[in-house]
Amino acid sequence: VYAPTADKPEEEIETFYEDIKTVLATTKKHDITMILGDFNAKVGDTVVEGVTGAFGLGERNERGDRLIEFCQNEEMVITNTTFKLCKRRLYTWAAPGDGINGNIIRNQIDFILMRRRFRNSVKSVKTYPGADVSSDHNPVVAVIKLKLKKVARKTQKNHLDLSKLKDKNITNQLKSKIDNKIKNVKNENLMSNDVNTKWKNIQSSILTESKQELKPERIKKTVWITEDILDLMEERRKFKNVNEAKYKQLNSTIKREIRKAKENFNLEKCLEIEMLDKIHDSFNMHKKIKEMTGTTRKKTVGIVTEADGTIITDIKRKIKRWTEYVEELFHDDRPEQEERGLEEGIPIIKEEVLKALKNSKPRKAAGPDEVPSELLKLLDEDGIQLLLDLFNSIYQTGIIPEQWLTSTFITLPKKSNAKDCSDHRTIALMSHTLKLFLKIIHQRICLKL
Repeated sequence: VYAPTADKPEEEIETFYEDIKTVLATTKKHDITMILGDFNAKVGDTVVEGVTGAFGLGERNERGDRLIEFCQNEEMVITNTTFKLCKRRLYTWAAPGDGINGNIIRNQIDFILMRRRFRNSVKSVKTYPGADVSSDHNPVVAVIKLKLKKVARKTQKNHLDLSKLKDKNITNQLKSKIDNKIKNVKNENLMSNDVNTKWKNIQSSILTESKQELKPERIKKTVWITEDILDLMEERRKFKNVNEAKYKQLNSTIKREIRKAKENFNLEKCLEIEMLDKIHDSFNMHKKIKEMTGTTRKKTVGIVTEADGTIITDIKRKIKRWTEYVEELFHDDRPEQEERGLEEGIPIIKEEVLKALKNSKPRKAAGPDEVPSELLKLLDEDGIQLLLDLFNSIYQTGIIPEQWLTSTFITLPKKSNAKDCSDHRTIALMSHTLKLFLKIIHQRICLKL
């Protein structure tokens, strides 16, 4: 911040502090909030409980009183005044008349303010006079040490490891289990007229077994470590503080085995990458390279602004802003048309479903129903028949399962410094089964045209 100088009217000072309060209102109490800059105020060495310490410089002036009042209202501490230092390490600015007639005028007008709850995290604050900076102010440096509390992460959905479908044994086993599940609900589906019930039965039959067979393996922190190394570590633990010579011997052995394990692991991965390159599988080749090198796509900061450019910090407000933007983006200005009477169309046939399944693209993110097209392709005659029955029920009644009406929007920035919603590309993750149904309808429309 930069506060108005002493010759400015009081109105400007009040506006200055009101602007800071407006920005602070967008932060949360548990955030580590700091305010630093030239406040053009002197707070002196008089202690104000919870605001200043006894090690300020000079005497307090009117602007200093206003700064202290602000800190009291906002629960801020002026950290410069809480550490006992020589005066040379306290002053931040020397008046233009410094040195004239031996009268040295040094002032402490630059401060670092910190939330009161984090005051113990500040280990030192001092100025660096004589620093090579293009300013007549001395830089103020604070050392802060934080001890952050570990926050438990929300449990993520257990995604399916579709790469296991490359194993024919797993594929055949899963296919057989899904077929058995489908047979159990076949009669119920064919007798029911509710499209939601029909879909829930199909979805449950597919996912119940798939989550067991395609359960992703737990990722180790050190994938190269072997059971032999773990056994040696366990043995080494027994000799700690008991037999130093034996402990050192085992420690050397463990280090040697770790080097071997890493070399063997890297060699194996390199051979895998070479093999993928030979068969021109660039997708998995680059995936393996990223796993080895640890290179990942740089995460975006996730900054979103209001329509007027104000940065949004509250998560709920961010979601609401995105909702407003998407609704505006997909708003239909066309006049409403009168509904026509229902006309029975030609029922969907099995060949149309099979053709749509064949044209479905693999390796696409599933929608909220978590059923990817790869699993739909595992359905046998009974499964296809249930899909066909569901599609015809939707086609004749115009009623779509409620779960299909929900999509997950993913936002991808178009540029590096994307802040406004319009600077992002929105991608909707929708049900693959709905996509299958729409492919059939789209194909029929194209044939008519």
